[in-house]
Order: sequence, then structure tokens, then C-alpha cells
Amino acid sequence: MRRIVMILIIIGFAGYFAYTNHQEKAKEAAREKAEKQKMVALRTQARTEIIAMATRFSANGNWEEKLIEGDKDADERVSTAELERLWLTGKPILFQGFMKVVSVGKPGTYVILIDHLPRSGVGKLKVGTTLRLSLECPKEMVDAYLSENPKAGSRGALVAVVAKISSIDSFSVKDEKGGTEEIKRGNGKCFDMRYAGLFQELLSEK
Repeated sequence: MRRIVMILIIIGFAGYFAYTNHQEKAKEAAREKAEKQKMVALRTQARTEIIAMATRFSANGNWEEKLIEGDKDADERVSTAELERLWLTGKPILFQGFMKVVSVGKPGTYVILIDHLPRSGVGKLKVGTTLRLSLECPKEMVDAYLSENPKAGSRGALVAVVAKISSIDSFSVKDEKGGTEEIKRGNGKCFDMRYAGLFQELLSEK
């Protein structure tokens, strides 16, 4: 009889722990689902705000597609002439990339350095030249952007900017492997900026 009671007690404990484990897994799944839904909602909101920003300035947002027309190879370098045709239009252009540096510029302005990183896979542009931007922005704009978006300074944070490019520099630097990295840098002024999310979040959506 005692043995039967012990067996029943063991079965009861096993059932309880199995039920508790099931409940914990269900709660964890619910939390993950809620987090994913929140992330998707934030990304949708970010896209909507970026589109509205580009529309407000009538910014050109398809320069990447035009740059890769003709099936450009992944390692093919971009010529300065190609970028001059697409960037030196005298009109606002929509860019998206990683804001790397914020430094003090002229009174009331910051100079921000943005790596477009065409090989990152964020956009459709995958070529053998690194594209960068050096933009003069109103100090109030940058301060507000960093204050309103806590993740804006995080590693992998993407920023969308509307800017007008006035000149393009071309130079090379040594990469981590000892090779040569070709860089094209567009210089100009930014009109507005929006937080575009984290690079890791974009990868998770693919």
C-alpha cells in the first residue's frame, strides 16, 4: 500500500512539473510573439515616417536601383561619374545608413558621418565600393533625433536622411585584411532625419 502511495505521489509531482513547464513555455512563446509584433509595428511606423519625410521634400529614393541597372557585379566598383549623375542633381535625395560620427561643425550645426555600406545587405545595392556621406545638419535636429530615439546611438542603428549633395570625394584606405578599400563620400547638407531601426531587426524580417 505504501508503495502504491509513493508511486501516486511521484506521478503527481511529475504531472505538476510537466504542467508548470508547459505553462512557462506557453508564457515564453506569448512573450516572444508580443515582442515580434511590437517590433513589426515599430518598423511599420518607421517606414511610414520615412516615406512621409521623403514625400515632404520630394526626395529621390530610387538612386540605388538606377546605380545597379545593367546587372552590376557584386565586386564591381562605382565610378565617380556614376555618382555625380545620381547625387549631384541639386535636388534632395533619400539615404539610409549607419551614423558613425557626430562632430561640431559651424556655429549651430553638427557634421555627421554616415556609412551607407552597400555590401551590408540592408538595401539592394551590393557593389565593390563603400559609399559614405558627410553632412552638415542643424544642431537642434540632431539633438532632437538622438533624444527622441534611445536606440539611435546603439551599434547597428540605421538612420534615414534627406540630404542635398554638393560634392563627391574619392579615396582609398587600408582595410583590416591589408587590402585596399575604395570609398566615395558625398558631402552636403541634410534637411531631415528619421530613425530607421536596428540592422539586426531588418535581418530578422528577411
